[in-house]
Amino acid sequence: MKVIGAVLMSVGVLWLIYAINMETSVTTGGNTIGGEIMGSGEYAFRTPEIKIPRQEVFNLDKAETRRTHITLAAITLISGVALFGFGTLNGSSLSLSAPKDRKCPSCAEMVKGEATVCRFCGTKLDPITSPEKGGSANVLEAYYAAHPTPQTGEPTSFTICETCRATNDARATVCFRCDAALQTEA
Repeated sequence: MKVIGAVLMSVGVLWLIYAINMETSVTTGGNTIGGEIMGSGEYAFRTPEIKIPRQEVFNLDKAETRRTHITLAAITLISGVALFGFGTLNGSSLSLSAPKDRKCPSCAEMVKGEATVCRFCGTKLDPITSPEKGGSANVLEAYYAAHPTPQTGEPTSFTICETCRATNDARATVCFRCDAALQTEA
């Protein structure tokens, strides 16, 4: 799509230059009218000669043709820009694959999607897998699969991790964010 857009942009620019330089006037030929003998016999007379000079005259048909060419060239150029723009979009941002970058939950810095440890603060991160590798494309699905929610009617309680201060389900033995062992109440 990017190549087609570039070709359309080039054609549109060249066509626009051609259309803007089109002639919209015509030149009339210089002419002499009159000087003929009119009548017969004693009533004959010569008509006066009138010279019509050469001049350029605006031609509406040529102006309409020029306007049509400019319009079509502009449409071609705009279509080329649109196709070129859509062709440069990153394909991974439109797909269901894992994100390239993500935010660290502890320090909020951007880290690579495949990272397991934040390079800024050292927090352990859950790996994000892509659908091609057999993993879940949705991070929330992966989290809820590893950390089931309480069933209806069960009391909801939480445990706070002492290492990263993340809120975990009370039944969890390991923190979902930093994989530290959680203190269980005896």
